[in-house]
Amino acid sequence: WNPSDEKANSLADCKIGQVSVNANNPVEFILPGGLVFDESVTVQDILDKYGEPDTMNEKDDYTSIYYRQDVYSTVNFMIYTKDESKFKYNEVTLQNLV
Repeated sequence: WNPSDEKANSLADCKIGQVSVNANNPVEFILPGGLVFDESVTVQDILDKYGEPDTMNEKDDYTSIYYRQDVYSTVNFMIYTKDESKFKYNEVTLQNLV
């Protein structure tokens, strides 16, 4: 993300605006507050750590949990809840374009 009015010459001149992590990734990803995001994270773990979300949608096999701090500062979790074989697809996207 390039927040300036000037053309960026390289990626090094830009900022990271969004990160998406799938729990199937072998890299350990620790969210603010110390929550380890992996295939075993549950909806209740997220609610216990971060409180009431701005939006929570429960579908047949997953729950979407959405927190919004600002117009372009959001966190969205997709947690598979019904079929344990799908837990490895848990996903979190953090966006901060402010």
